[in-house]
Amino acid sequence: MNLKPLSFLKKLNGYLRVYETDLEDLSFLENLKTIEFQYTGEYYVDIYGNPNLKKLGLGSLKKSLPADGLPWVNLTNNHPDFCISTNELQAFAEAKAQFLNIQAKLCPDLIRKDKQKVCNFEDLNTMDSNCQHIIGNVIINSENEEHLSKLEKVTHIYGTLTIEDTEKLTDLGFLANFRQVTNLRMDKIPMIRINSNKKLQKIWLPNMKTPPFPNGFDQIIEIDGNSQDIFRDRRECLLFQKLTQTTTKYNKKSCTKLPTAVTTQKEPTILATTPVVFDLISTKSYESGLNFTTIPASSDLSESTTLFAESETTMKSGYSADSWIFSFSLIFIALFPFH
Repeated sequence: MNLKPLSFLKKLNGYLRVYETDLEDLSFLENLKTIEFQYTGEYYVDIYGNPNLKKLGLGSLKKSLPADGLPWVNLTNNHPDFCISTNELQAFAEAKAQFLNIQAKLCPDLIRKDKQKVCNFEDLNTMDSNCQHIIGNVIINSENEEHLSKLEKVTHIYGTLTIEDTEKLTDLGFLANFRQVTNLRMDKIPMIRINSNKKLQKIWLPNMKTPPFPNGFDQIIEIDGNSQDIFRDRRECLLFQKLTQTTTKYNKKSCTKLPTAVTTQKEPTILATTPVVFDLISTKSYESGLNFTTIPASSDLSESTTLFAESETTMKSGYSADSWIFSFSLIFIALFPFH
């Protein structure tokens, strides 16, 4: 069966289902950028029972967009070494895909089709600078905090992020570009831990708008045992939790268990919907042209408070010489011999 014509496919309207084949990868879909689908309760990516399949090979995948409902993914019973790349995992994570079943590891490849730099984390002191994607458990402590500038361009971490026992660190400005942490190992520990730091006072992750991935018991941010008060009251903790879209545990308590604010001023706090500073409460300067939400200093944010809304992007569909769009699901089964 000749699958080469599918190499021109850039957008799929429907489901991707591959099962009981002899395929080793799906590289014939290497130019597929977007999967759009109508949620019907089925897996939108369903890949199982392919004994020779070692990787996906969807090197161009950027978006998977459900019209409604949750995007469910099934990756099971393929080759024992089956893996997914940082690019593929990033696309699933940003779509908030739900892995009901997953039997996969992260591919060790350091090359991405989009040319973004990927690094393995072993020791921050010796790691390259300007890495955008890091594979491994990133640990920041007093032994390497002098080299935090190396993390200034990092957007994604594939493992965990731990900041602990630092002596000089006062804020997280070096993580201004950080967007997401993902981990397929499910180690039963929080994916982000910020603990026992001596001078840390401000925690601000302005570009983290999606929770750790995939969804599970370790999908929290743990902040514990720091010498300085990170959050003064419930309102500050809830604000951080809303902006990162991630459940936060502060000194072993949920945000709702913290005391309410005691205020002595009536001046409101101004927060930009697109964060431009690293100060949770006392933002006084901001860029023109931004939309703002005003939160009275004495107010208390509930779990359901909506602080900002992101604009929806409408995809335009159409046919062109270099972009094929299929309005049905791709299903590959062993009905024909593969050559």
